[in-house]
Formats: sequence, C-alpha cells, structure tokens
Amino acid sequence: MNFSKELSVLLEKEFEEFHIFKKKGKIRAAICIGSTVLSKSFLFNKGQLLSNTAIGGIRRKKYPNYETMLEDVRRLAYEGMTFKAAFIGLKVGGAKMVFRNDIYDENPEECYEFIDRAINKLNGLYLGAEDIGMPEENLECLKTPYILGRSCGEMSGDPAPFTVRSVFVSLETLLKFLNLVSDPKDFSHLTFAVQGFGSVGNLAVAELVKRGAKKIFLSDKDRNKIAKAQDLYGNKIKLCIAYDPETDYFSEDMEICQKADIFIPCAVGFIINSRTTPCLQFKGICGSANNLFAVDDDAAKLHQRKIVCPGDFPVNNGGLVYTFTLLENRGTKYDPAAAEEMIDKNFGRIYDLLEKSRAEKKAPQQIAVEMAERKLAEAKIAPKEEIYDFRDEQIIKIHNL
Repeated sequence: MNFSKELSVLLEKEFEEFHIFKKKGKIRAAICIGSTVLSKSFLFNKGQLLSNTAIGGIRRKKYPNYETMLEDVRRLAYEGMTFKAAFIGLKVGGAKMVFRNDIYDENPEECYEFIDRAINKLNGLYLGAEDIGMPEENLECLKTPYILGRSCGEMSGDPAPFTVRSVFVSLETLLKFLNLVSDPKDFSHLTFAVQGFGSVGNLAVAELVKRGAKKIFLSDKDRNKIAKAQDLYGNKIKLCIAYDPETDYFSEDMEICQKADIFIPCAVGFIINSRTTPCLQFKGICGSANNLFAVDDDAAKLHQRKIVCPGDFPVNNGGLVYTFTLLENRGTKYDPAAAEEMIDKNFGRIYDLLEKSRAEKKAPQQIAVEMAERKLAEAKIAPKEEIYDFRDEQIIKIHNL
C-alpha cells in the first residue's frame, strides 16, 4: 500500500513522533506524539521511570480514508492534548491514538490485543486513556500497563465529570464576561443548545437542568441517546434534529441554526466551519468538543461575527487534569481534590484570555494558540533538570503487527 502522499503532507505539520500500525497490509491504528518538551520524569507502574512521557486518549471510529485518520490523530495530539497541557501548565506531553474500525471489524478481543501490541511498542512514551469508542469499561479489557484511566480501587477513572467541570467553570467565566448572569448558578433566564448526549453531553444537560436553564435544545445523531434524554428530562428539553429519512442520517450540525444564548458542542469536531459560521445565532460558544474549528481562520471569522468563544483546549482540559493526577501519584490513585483545584483556575485563565482578546481584537483561540506555542518554545531552552531532552527532528515509523 502506497500512502507516501499522506506522509509527505504530515511532514509539513507539527508533531514529534508518528507511529503507524498495519495489520495484513492495512493501516489499522496510529499514535501521534504531539510534543514532549513539557514533560518531566515520572515513577510509574511499580517504580518504572518514565521520561518524555505523553498522555492522550485512544479513539476508535470509522474514517473515510487514511488522510483523514492521520490528520485527525495529529491535530488531536498536537493542537489538542499538547496545547491543553501547555495552557494549564502541566509538565507532561500530549499525544493521541486512533484505531480505525472497519465495517467488518474483527472481534473485540482481537482489537484489544492489537491496541495492546501497538501501545507496548512505544515502551511508555505514550500512555493511553479514555476517548470516543474506548470508554472506561473497554480500557479494563486492555492488558498493556501503559494506560491511565482505569479504575483504582473504588475510584472511577472516568474523566467525563472533570471535563464537564472545566466546561462549566469556563462557561461561568464566559457568562460573566458577556454580562449575562449575576448568579453563576442561576440559568433561569438563559437558553442553551447542546450538541451530543454522550458521556460529557449528558452530564452537561444534567447541570443545565440543575441550574434551571430556561430552555435546552438538544441534538444527537444516535436516536437511542435521544430517547434516553426524553426519558430523563421530558419537557425540560426540546429536541432539535435535522433528519433526512431518505439517507437515514442525522446532520452533524443539526442545531447550528438554532437560536439560543449559548451553544455547548459536546460531539464532533470541525463544527465551526465556513458553511456553519454564517448560520450561527449564539452570543457565545463553550463546550467539550475537540478540534472545534475546521481551519484556523474559522476562529477569526467567528470573532468577526462578535460571537465569543474561548476556544476548545482552553475549555475542555478537565479530563486531562484528572488523568494527570494518577500519573503524579505513580499510577496508584487519583486525586479529585487536586484536579478540581487546578480546573477551577480556568476561571482566571479564561477571563484573562477573553480580556486579551477584546484588547487585541483577535479571536481567543488564536491568542490561546500563541500562548501555548510560546510555552513550548520556552520549554526547549529550559534548564535540563526541569525539562528532559527532546528530539528536534520528526520521526515516522511504520509497524507491522
């Protein structure tokens, strides 16, 4: 299989290492190490010393082609996880793994075995965690030791509640910045559009209901999730579904034309793009979706429309923070209190970001990217007792498993 074109495109982008895993001549998975320049060393897994370590979720999904798959894992690793760590000051690298599900996929045990072998190839450089298609119960099926996100004793490894906490701390900041609330716990005069009713979206809706949101518009491509939401909340939510009966397809931007105060995207990435931006009728956007903007320029176009959006990685970093506490504790226990304390500092970080955006007349996402890139550049010249050696050259390896 010749995919030299895809590899040449990759080499024009930012990343540190790219590992591509094939099975029977077909690409099935990839791990991208976005950057490890921020990473310190860690004692992990019964005293094993890890340095230049990077954290990132394991994502299982169908991809239309290899180019889409490889660019997705690269963006998630570098512009997602690496930037999250840089923005909030975590001394760990950012990475991601994607596993390409076939239409006729092998049995789950074979999938788990393949993922195990792929992760073990990196000998602790990459530590996997929960992501789309790989919830906590699936992580428990993996045998590789290089996993963060499994339960520890009676404590769940599910990062979703902490992701939601970071989203709502950021949302409170956004609402204060927009002068839309006097009490951050009272949403009784506000309307929201929520996209996605998965592990994060369902907790987000629950929090909106708890705070008495005036109206909640909800959408999801999965009709079973919609049915669950109806059972839970009844007339407290309004469904907002663009459904084409001829193709049996729910549109990915199903509620993008809905008028509401705040849009909370908790599903797919790239939802803010050249096609959707002109339709937006929100005062602000704040959600958990990664890779929110299809291209960098979309953040600027959104800003020009005076729709305030703190961005993606500045907002949805709570899950990474919670997972990082396990690594800080040698992989033996989570520290929810420490995670919450770090997440709550998002209020000051986001408010400063929005104020800087207003002063410089630039999109918050653009400023956040500049801040993250500056921290990465500074880390490269930091004293070696603080930051471990890193590679300047890009590495691409292809493994046949």
